[in-house]
Amino acid sequence: MIDLDNDILNCLECITERTSFHSVPQNLIGFDESITYLNNILNDSVQEKKSNIVLVTGASSSVEQMMCVFKSIVTIPETTDYSKEWNVKINELFEDQELIENLNDYFDINQSFPNLFKLIIQSLYNIDNDSRFLTKPMILESIKQSKRTWLHDTLMISESLGKLSCLAGIQTLLKYRLIKQEGTNFGEFIQFRLTLIDFQECETVVKSRSDCPNSLKNYICSWLQ
Repeated sequence: MIDLDNDILNCLECITERTSFHSVPQNLIGFDESITYLNNILNDSVQEKKSNIVLVTGASSSVEQMMCVFKSIVTIPETTDYSKEWNVKINELFEDQELIENLNDYFDINQSFPNLFKLIIQSLYNIDNDSRFLTKPMILESIKQSKRTWLHDTLMISESLGKLSCLAGIQTLLKYRLIKQEGTNFGEFIQFRLTLIDFQECETVVKSRSDCPNSLKNYICSWLQ
């Protein structure tokens, strides 16, 4: 474990506490993982702390609303020069239009607030004694790494994905109207963890589906790039 200086450690401890007890919209369920991410970079005393999430009613409907929730969690008491600078940078970060546009694009693909929240939390992995603040490049890198991965619920797929992942991926793209088409039903609130990397399989699936637009192959090709 990295030996973080006290300012950074205190900051992350504070965020852990806020993540543990902060009330969040009901869309944002599944945050146990966020505590795990934080605990991996905190000391043993923090790892032993209870990490239940308090959920309240009310649904988030936009990335901007999600970012307000997250901003309130990562804004810490200004007790040191570091904490004051941290909050200034957080305010600047969550007003950055490029970041908001990237998060909106990411949410349009994943349609998942828990995944979006986890992505931002995961960016805290990169904070150390050299990189002392949460930055836009950290979050953009997390988006880049996660963009092709779809959040699944409790359903785990044990068999080889192959053609199944391509079919599920195409159906998901159709369902959320990333590809225009009518009548596709991928199932309510079911998403698989997918990585669409086999274009040949995608092409095979496209040819087998009469409801896919003719431009689908080119769309998938550009999306994978």
